[in-house]
Amino acid sequence: VIGLNTHALSYAAACGGANPVAQMVVITNDGNAAIAYSNSVSYGPGATGWFIATPPTGNVAPGGSGICTGTLNMVGLVPGRYVATNRIISAEAVNSPQDVVINLLVGAVTPSNGPAAGGNTVVITGSNLGDGLDIGSVTMGGIAASIQDQTADSVTVLAGSGGPGVGDVVVQSDSQGTVTFP
Repeated sequence: VIGLNTHALSYAAACGGANPVAQMVVITNDGNAAIAYSNSVSYGPGATGWFIATPPTGNVAPGGSGICTGTLNMVGLVPGRYVATNRIISAEAVNSPQDVVINLLVGAVTPSNGPAAGGNTVVITGSNLGDGLDIGSVTMGGIAASIQDQTADSVTVLAGSGGPGVGDVVVQSDSQGTVTFP
């Protein structure tokens, strides 16, 4: 019997930025016999090949566990939402297959830097940042930005003043919750 500690992984990243931190799925064998498993990844519309499940195959002893690590390859991805499914398959498990749904939000922050004094216009682009009216706050490196305009897929802000540094861009909306771009 295949057991998973989660059936969903969520990632967010800036377009052209670094790959997000890898996430893990713990695979357990709740049965009385060893199981061999394999990962089979399928992709929704938009792009393929961006999610990598390692190891591609494995074995789990009865009562034991193994780790499947999910890494991303951001090369070539444009702003938007991407979905993939990692199907974990085992001929020995009575509840095979088991699916893990992977959600990836790729956004763009333009420009990606500005003066410490703030006041510059910044456009944050992504898919489903809000419903077009409900983005309540945006922070950049922990500093509040003033919202000038918004749609479901973008928000234009005036950057607040703050010291130099690098930080996350966080968009908060009633309909989508918190979306963070590292």
